[in-house]
Amino acid sequence: MLRNGDVVLQRYQIESALGQGGMGAVFRARHVHLDTEVAVKVLQRSTGPETAALMARFLREAKLVAKLNHPNIVRVLDFGLIPELDDAPCIVMELIDGPSFEDVLIDHGPQPFEVLLDVCIAAASGLTAAHEQGILHRDVKPANLVRAADGIRLVDFGIALPLADDVRLTRAGALVGTPIYMAPEHLLGAPATYATDLYALGVTLYELACGLPPYDDKDLGSLVQMAMKGPPAMEPPDDLPPIPGLFEQLVLRMLAPDPNRRPESAAHVAAAAMSIRKEARKRAARASSSALDDFARLSSDSSQSLPEVRPPAPPAESGVPPRTDSDVPSSIRERGTWSRPFPPVKKPSKS
Repeated sequence: MLRNGDVVLQRYQIESALGQGGMGAVFRARHVHLDTEVAVKVLQRSTGPETAALMARFLREAKLVAKLNHPNIVRVLDFGLIPELDDAPCIVMELIDGPSFEDVLIDHGPQPFEVLLDVCIAAASGLTAAHEQGILHRDVKPANLVRAADGIRLVDFGIALPLADDVRLTRAGALVGTPIYMAPEHLLGAPATYATDLYALGVTLYELACGLPPYDDKDLGSLVQMAMKGPPAMEPPDDLPPIPGLFEQLVLRMLAPDPNRRPESAAHVAAAAMSIRKEARKRAARASSSALDDFARLSSDSSQSLPEVRPPAPPAESGVPPRTDSDVPSSIRERGTWSRPFPPVKKPSKS
């Protein structure tokens, strides 16, 4: 595998390893001429009979994502083969220096409503761009949503497929994806559709809100049975405000067991989430305005006055004569230090 300092495709110098994916390793690299940072994803070498299929799938990922020019989807910048690694293919992508929402969930726990809205709008907008090109992501989950400095990106299209190819793959008996984010009909063998991507987004949002997915079981049969019953209500932890009803309805619709009862498209989900955000901001502005109006009314009400502040009562007679200015040296009075000076220190007599 690649080491720090190696140069691939004659222009990308490897700086460090970033992680291991389902199909290969990912490295941080720098363009030797432009001095820009990139991510280089390299397919793991394999000598098994699946090598040709893996290489074809890897090439498909590069071509698919290269078609998707959208601010919420990771950009593909280059593609090529590495002769030093027996012509292993590599994809060069923009480097996103930020945590995945799986990391956010592990480090910070369930997320507030405002963050859920940001994730929903970004992911649904990215899926809209992919679906318009006839491309299914097939593995939407917190680990594949990354928070960058300028927004949220949908990443890892390693198992993405054109819709027609997914039908052929399903007929061959392959099950690709992460089971707890997969729609029940897909777990039962039906082809993936745009509705299965929306189901996975619904599970993702539910998990980010509540800290756990709506259902979780290592046994696929049990997982399907739970999913077919429909999702439980969303219950965020006590230290977070409750989820607004409109947003909860949207998430639960994405989790409907019947794909025909889910939102019509990712574009509809994005539009609904933006409408909910607009309404939430209006309500927040009205609440803030009402609070300011209450303060203004209080300030202008002449019947309201500050309570009278009385001076403290004089101390009780103690038999000690009160201190006067003459007791304090003038140098101390000028500094405003109203405390008696220490008595002078007597010099020791010479023996």
